[in-house]
Amino acid sequence: FAYLPNGYDAASFSEAPPRTRSGQKIVVTYVGSVYRATSPRGYLKALDGAPDELRSQFETRFIGRISDEEMDLLRGHKGSVQFLGFLPHKEALLKMLDSAYLLLTVNNDFAIPGKMFEYLATGIPILATAPAGSEVATLMQETGSGWCVDPSDEAGLQAMLNDAWRQARGLRQQFHPRWAVIRRYERQRLAAELARLIGNTPLSKDDEAADLIDTTRPSHA
Repeated sequence: FAYLPNGYDAASFSEAPPRTRSGQKIVVTYVGSVYRATSPRGYLKALDGAPDELRSQFETRFIGRISDEEMDLLRGHKGSVQFLGFLPHKEALLKMLDSAYLLLTVNNDFAIPGKMFEYLATGIPILATAPAGSEVATLMQETGSGWCVDPSDEAGLQAMLNDAWRQARGLRQQFHPRWAVIRRYERQRLAAELARLIGNTPLSKDDEAADLIDTTRPSHA
């Protein structure tokens, strides 16, 4: 077996304008569907429990589909939350680039959302909630792409928000992405690796027999 992960299209980011970061709020943007497996309840609960002076400085934006169950949850929180619905990819990318942080929420230990690779390519710190030892937590550690806290770790989530506030205000510098690792997920590199794997894979006996049948079959053209 060979494993090739999802990735990102570097051209999408080379064509994007420079980051703008408008406004005074610390903007946290989530892109993608929100349902039980990606519920942001841990992040929102931590935000609710933060001091008013800290919580008031955060604005969380959700881009994409939100299930009815999760919409009820999101609407019942104290912080500033915006629902932007579906957006074209280029527009969603601009919203990502106009953010202080990108929010990633995964409540199992095996999934890596496809959007995570685009998150990595932006160079914007990720605030992730995912189980300890999960695929997301491992990738976050390998890439140095932000913070990752177990969604059940309330104290850890509070500390993550406090650290994010301090970094956004220039009081601390903790974000050091490992670009050599992140660039491994460029789709052009992944496609080249796929081509290499295909070229180096010997045919099985069944495949060889099928090739022989195909090449000796009479043409009806």
